[in-house]
Amino acid sequence: PPPTKPIPKPRPAEGRPLEVLLRSHTVAASSTPAGEWLEDVKGIDKGIQDLFFLRWLEDYQKANADLKARFDVEGLEAAGLLSKKGNLILFGARLLFPFFESKRVVAIQGRDFKHKKGDEYPKWINTGDIRLYNHEAIEMARRTSTRIFICEGATDTLALIQSGRLAVGVIGAKNFAPSWAQAFEGLDVFLALDGDEAGRAGVRKIANQFVAQGLPAPKAIPIPEGQDVNSIFMEGIKS
Repeated sequence: PPPTKPIPKPRPAEGRPLEVLLRSHTVAASSTPAGEWLEDVKGIDKGIQDLFFLRWLEDYQKANADLKARFDVEGLEAAGLLSKKGNLILFGARLLFPFFESKRVVAIQGRDFKHKKGDEYPKWINTGDIRLYNHEAIEMARRTSTRIFICEGATDTLALIQSGRLAVGVIGAKNFAPSWAQAFEGLDVFLALDGDEAGRAGVRKIANQFVAQGLPAPKAIPIPEGQDVNSIFMEGIKS
């Protein structure tokens, strides 16, 4: 398909906990070692990183103290920012992927880009409810009559976008909410989930959710065993 131009993400306004975190305590990921990692390991160039407002949490302790001073516990819990111990959850996962809906930040996913198997803290941390990453692509697909891909995770989504396609990301193959299917009504939808049993189960689950709501089942893109959209994308870059 012809390349599509992604929509730049707005800079969050000051006011709510997620917005304060992003505005007051982060820098552009592209200016940090995390941005270098995204470019070198995942193939996501710095222009795309900036366009999608990927951020790096500079000083965890300062952010933790500032947010707890500015907001009450209920507000921070509602934003999904507190751990069970009452501190900011993004201790190790400081590479931040904001989720926007109607030009507002509704969630953040953090990644520990140096994570190793057996580390005490998780590789990925999500604030609040599970959302679709790059939700705005659905409306763009509708306006432009362009096919749209559903894939797994933010980096797969950004890889498809960088290749000139419209894409949204589901955070985990099993986490596509049935209520989301109706948003894709009338669109040409493709599923590009990971090439593993969880990804294949996710394809079947999402297809069934579409059919259950009277919609055509999305077309499934076969992903080779053990690969995902990003690894295929990286193979293309290196070839």
